[in-house]
Amino acid sequence: MTPVDPQAELLVSDRPALATLERKIAGLARRGKPHDRLQAKREALLERSSVTVAARRARLPALAIPEELPIAE
Repeated sequence: MTPVDPQAELLVSDRPALATLERKIAGLARRGKPHDRLQAKREALLERSSVTVAARRARLPALAIPEELPIAE
């Protein structure tokens, strides 16, 4: 089984913003400064993005290949 990329569950358009937030959080953490607000913003963006991807996947039509076609085997 192939490993699942956690970013595959996120919108591509949200990835740069998440990367920026993660860099800022890491920088603040290294300096011992509070980063709770940024962490909450990151978590909210992760949640919103993953919910959007899940909703889009749920709306995808089911593939139905007729058995008489040779590719159905």
